[in-house]
Amino acid sequence: MQRMVFTAAALLAALSVTPVQMGSQKMWKKSQAEQELIKLEREFGEAQPRRDIARLTRLMADDFIATVPPGKVINKAEVIAQVTSPDLEMESLVNDDIHVRVYGDVAVVTARGVARGRYKGRDASGQFRYTRVWIKQKGQWQAIVAQSTMIEER
Repeated sequence: MQRMVFTAAALLAALSVTPVQMGSQKMWKKSQAEQELIKLEREFGEAQPRRDIARLTRLMADDFIATVPPGKVINKAEVIAQVTSPDLEMESLVNDDIHVRVYGDVAVVTARGVARGRYKGRDASGQFRYTRVWIKQKGQWQAIVAQSTMIEER
């Protein structure tokens, strides 16, 4: 009898594991916040080659900062200046392998970006890993900070 109780308790414990505890197993449905943030991450990538400044402005908090290779810190205005620069000809930017961790009104996203384009006529294509932190204010998610690292080609 004790063994049956232990087995039942173990089964209930296993079934009560939340998606966060299960890690990246795809069998668990993502929360509404996770789904929304994955969509926003994809929009962030799509907005850059399209030079969609209105969308980028909405996605970034006014005090947004990012650390980009090779360790330069830039703010929201500098991101927009880079995106609109005639020196940058971005064909595409796809964010994938997106993982979201939500902590109330704060979320941490890790992902991979794949960029294709040219900078001052030279190929600037590549892959990078990044972390972006989002905050939810007045019902809207906005990116507050990001850090990216290039993935070396082998």
